[in-house]
Order: sequence, then C-alpha cells, then structure tokens
Amino acid sequence: MSFTFNDKISMVGGTVFAVVPNIRPDDLIVTVIMAFVGAIASFIASMLLKCLAKKLFKR
Repeated sequence: MSFTFNDKISMVGGTVFAVVPNIRPDDLIVTVIMAFVGAIASFIASMLLKCLAKKLFKR
C-alpha cells in the first residue's frame, strides 16, 4: 500500500484534530514542565559524565 503526500497530511491532520481537544491545559503545562526538567537533568548528567571521563582517561 502506497500513501501519497496528501494521504499522509490527512492522517496527521485528523490525528492532531482528534487528540488536541482531549488534552486539558493543566496536563499540557505539566508535560512542558516535566520535559524541561528532564532536558536539564539530561544535560547536567552528560556534562558530569564528560568531566568524569576526561579525568579518568587523562592518564
């Protein structure tokens, strides 16, 4: 089965318009905050591991 560009856009658009009205604003805010905290934690962990790796493999 082959999908054209219009078919793909129609599926994405239908999915978005079916899902968006069901998302409550407070859920969206919590999701944004959790994504931000996760990104910061990931960044800090990668910087700490990078620093640790430099110290361990410096010799």
